[in-house]
Amino acid sequence: PANIDVARFEGLLFQQWGNSLCQGAMLPLPVPIKVDKVEGGIRLGFIGIDDGATSLLAYIDCLVSPATDGSGFVFRAIRNGAMKDMEPPGEPRIMRSLLMALQKSIQIARV
Repeated sequence: PANIDVARFEGLLFQQWGNSLCQGAMLPLPVPIKVDKVEGGIRLGFIGIDDGATSLLAYIDCLVSPATDGSGFVFRAIRNGAMKDMEPPGEPRIMRSLLMALQKSIQIARV
C-alpha cells in the first residue's frame, strides 16, 4: 500500500523475520543462512560450509522500491548467486514465512 513508512517496514522485515530465521526461532532449516541489510531491504543468504570455509550458495534479495507509475511501492524477492536457477534447501518454507511477515510488517508500518 502507498500509506506505509518504508524505512519502518524494512526495519520490521529485518528484525522480525530475517533475524529470527538466522537465530532458528521460526523454522528449522536444512542449511545455515545469514541475513544482511542492503539498500532497499534485506538479503537472505544460503550458506555452504566445507572444511571450515563458507561459501554463499544463493541469496534472495527482498527489496522495496517505488512503483513506476507513482502509485506506491513494490516488493520483490529475487534469487541470485551460484545456485540462482536451483531452489535452495528450505526456500519454500522461507517464502511462506515471508508472506506472513510481509502482511504483519505492512500492518505495523502503516502511517
